[in-house]
Amino acid sequence: MKKFLLIIGIITYFNVSYSQSSSLSQPNLENFQILAEKKARSFSMYITKIASKSTSLNDKETAIQQACKLFINDTVRIEVSYCASSGKSNVYSRKLVKYLRRLSLLNYDQITIEWVECVMVGDLKKGEDGNFYGIISFVQKFTAIKGEYKYEDVTTKHLEIVLKPYLKPNDQGEDEWKWDVYLSNVNVKEPCS
Repeated sequence: MKKFLLIIGIITYFNVSYSQSSSLSQPNLENFQILAEKKARSFSMYITKIASKSTSLNDKETAIQQACKLFINDTVRIEVSYCASSGKSNVYSRKLVKYLRRLSLLNYDQITIEWVECVMVGDLKKGEDGNFYGIISFVQKFTAIKGEYKYEDVTTKHLEIVLKPYLKPNDQGEDEWKWDVYLSNVNVKEPCS
């Protein structure tokens, strides 16, 4: 009898899982590519606010928390580059929160971070896990001034994006599958260009 109940339980679980995943409609990828670019620009604005010396510590912390909500999880990695005067570049990788906190503490009189040419590279592609993946390419212009010293670099970066389904209660209180775009790892492609 126990085996029979166990088998019925397993079949029920897989039927519920299948019916949930089968009710997930195919996303309109074009609309989500636009949303991905908007979220990337939002992240760019948060970075600018976090780095600004005129932003209060409280507002920086709020911006850090809001920026993290744009990402698939808090373990994503952000690559940064340092371009030495010799022309040689060093690339460092940090977890998202550590990157944002370090950015908020940079000891310069003035910091400007600008993202330009922020565009989707190719179409979103479906992965084996059912999620869709893509890349947003952008050029980051970083300028920092401390007294007479001025540091500048221009770096091409790639921002990974993930289009992932999630369950959300509808008006009747029943869970319904929806899609949303999340940001993921940021990789340096061309440092010191």
